[in-house]
Amino acid sequence: LYKLAQSRLRGGETKEAKAHFARVHAQFPETEWGVGALYYLGELAPMGSTEQRQFWSSYLEESPDGRFALDIANRLAQAGEAL
Repeated sequence: LYKLAQSRLRGGETKEAKAHFARVHAQFPETEWGVGALYYLGELAPMGSTEQRQFWSSYLEESPDGRFALDIANRLAQAGEAL
């Protein structure tokens, strides 16, 4: 399901990708894939939105040393978010 979501995202099918990533996170929230889905859900949310900040903050809480943590922290810092 995670790979399908990534495939949809690469194919420009953002609505479908978002739905698949949401399912991955809902079904497997404490797995590597479920936490990774939070990153992509943030990517798919409107830039600078509360929704994006919530997804990315949740990712950082769940995986502070994760693959996307530094990228998220830098992007939130650029947006003026206090971490």
